[in-house]
Amino acid sequence: MNSPRIIQGHDGPIEINEAKRTVTKTYRLVAHEAGVRMVEREVSHATRLRQVLAHHDGLDCPRVLAWDLSVPPRITLELCAGEPLSSLLGRVGRRDARSTDIAAKIHDGLEIYARLFEEPYYDLCFRNILYDEATRVLTFLDFDIPSRSDENSRGSALEMSLGNLVGWACYDMVRPSQLLAPKPGYLKVMRATLAAFEGQVSRPRVRALARATFMRLTEAGSTARRSYYRTAGTVVAALYMKYVGLGSGSAVARDE
Repeated sequence: MNSPRIIQGHDGPIEINEAKRTVTKTYRLVAHEAGVRMVEREVSHATRLRQVLAHHDGLDCPRVLAWDLSVPPRITLELCAGEPLSSLLGRVGRRDARSTDIAAKIHDGLEIYARLFEEPYYDLCFRNILYDEATRVLTFLDFDIPSRSDENSRGSALEMSLGNLVGWACYDMVRPSQLLAPKPGYLKVMRATLAAFEGQVSRPRVRALARATFMRLTEAGSTARRSYYRTAGTVVAALYMKYVGLGSGSAVARDE
């Protein structure tokens, strides 16, 4: 039997137990009060969203199994089927029909989330979305407000959510290790998702919010790392944003 796998999250360890089909998030790296708020938010959002998504084919989020508010706070969720889009879309070609299905489901799920909670999906990124190819179910994960988020950004809930999605995707694609590994699946899903929201969002605002997310993600690390993202990485990210329909001809770091 495989032992549980532990990965390090921003707020503490995450234990993935495939035998028990559970994921346990422990908020060990934040103050106790902050960890309690995060657990309570995750319990509330996952429970309410799951109840609503139960009435929509092809959409899901994890079931909450248990939680504990003592030190350190923790929450246990079901381990959902599927592969993170950050992995799957790296193999999906531009003409792959799965991209259209995924984009349509991201649109529907995000629309439901924003209407239900009247707030952005702060941690929306391809890493936090699973797609099960056998059932064609898209599963949304992680409803925390990350410490790196800017809750004061100006835009609608949908615009801020899309800004997070595009900014994160561009950041992933311009990592030095990824520059020579094009991700047409990323680009097609972003482009199709934005097209699905045509008339519901302002593209200039989504572009500004995507730029802000991208630049916020480049702030950590060594001087050399930050220098790369602020120069070559920024130029390449601007080209990706232009391709998916958010181009303005200016670099990501500049304001219009």
